Amino acid sequence: MDERDEVQERDVALRRRAEAYLADSAPDKTLGDGEDPHRLLHDLHVHQIELELQNEELREAQQDLARSRDRYLELFHSAPVGYLVLNNAGMILQANNTFGQMVGQDPAALMHTPMSRLIQTEDREIFFGRYRPFYSQPRCKRLEVRLISGEERVLYTALQGRRITPPDRILISVTDITEQRQAEQALLRMRNLESIGTLAGGIAHDFNNILTALVGHIEMAKLRAERGEPVRAFLEGALEASFKAKDLAGRLLTFTNGSRPQPQPVMIDRLLQETIASSLNGANITVDLQVADGLGPLTLDEAQIRSAIRNIIDNAKEAMPWGGRLSVTARNVDIQAGNGTPMPPGKYVQIDVHDQGRGILSAHLNKIFDPYFTTKQMGTQKGMGLGLAISHSIIQKHRGSISVRSFEGEGTTVTIHLPWFPQEAYREDAALPTAGESVQVSKRTSRDDDRSL
Repeated sequence: MDERDEVQERDVALRRRAEAYLADSAPDKTLGDGEDPHRLLHDLHVHQIELELQNEELREAQQDLARSRDRYLELFHSAPVGYLVLNNAGMILQANNTFGQMVGQDPAALMHTPMSRLIQTEDREIFFGRYRPFYSQPRCKRLEVRLISGEERVLYTALQGRRITPPDRILISVTDITEQRQAEQALLRMRNLESIGTLAGGIAHDFNNILTALVGHIEMAKLRAERGEPVRAFLEGALEASFKAKDLAGRLLTFTNGSRPQPQPVMIDRLLQETIASSLNGANITVDLQVADGLGPLTLDEAQIRSAIRNIIDNAKEAMPWGGRLSVTARNVDIQAGNGTPMPPGKYVQIDVHDQGRGILSAHLNKIFDPYFTTKQMGTQKGMGLGLAISHSIIQKHRGSISVRSFEGEGTTVTIHLPWFPQEAYREDAALPTAGESVQVSKRTSRDDDRSL
């Protein structure tokens, strides 16, 4: 049955109701077949009753609509999240009480106010840049901004929306995620403190070992000198300990921002061959090195990149104490925009180092680049735990990326991406490109810790 048939059926039913109502109210006024005036009067009465019934139905529909509107407004204003109706220009057309409480303003006062005025100054550029695509296709999209609260506190919010009628409007839900963000920040601070504690403990442990050897050799040299005995061997031992301290300080300096790359054109295939040969000399490990054709010279700090790769290979060697196979591949890759990684689009060289060791526990994967994080015992060179942290720092300074994939019992793969940068990009006053943001390079002020230096 189409809409026209439904209307006709509804009219017939309404007329029957009107005739029945008229018959009940005046049952003695029956009309004969030839009484045309009476029939006309009868029809007029029927139409009048039809109109009255229609008016009654209309009043009931209006009452139902008013009750439905009241229920909607009650739900709208008492919802646990804020609701906004915005137009294509980001102007607020309607706000519920919950959102008014969030920003400490009367919802009525927010009418025809630009949404951007309620956003923290630092986040307005993000809002302006993302609102248009968010408005065009709001489904399955989420926009996070910080709002200006009447209590002068930062309010972290998540915006989600859907299109409504009229078609130029969008209904946005505003969820307060402040507690969630504060909890994440507190967790991050705790993890940073844990990392700092691990770093401080590792540095103290290593320097304590070095100073113990240094002081011991100097004291023995002093005793021997007082007895007129040779002291050369002890002085050489003290000098060796001093060089170890210098090497450790240099590694820590590389980990910090104090050692900027000194780039030169380097053939990556030669660098890999030489680094692998020196790192695995004497080890019971078979190497499978595959370098793709067309790898030209990269502009990088050869000493730093060699150190970063050596640290990765050393970890792979320790993961295979009884021998195994180490696979190293290098190839050109072209990272496209929207690749799902923090790397900006461009040309990169990808280096993969895969070992056949025991793998890394999933609980440790997010900590392996932390300085001095290790599952081994301190006290040996293997247990220092600075290798991957230094590699991570070096790759970052070259505006590259390093990641690890590992499954327990299936080995570990370390992937490095090094960008193609001209040598001028590493100037002290140059800002190297990153994913959608500029990088400010600050000059490090050197400080002497001891006047004897």
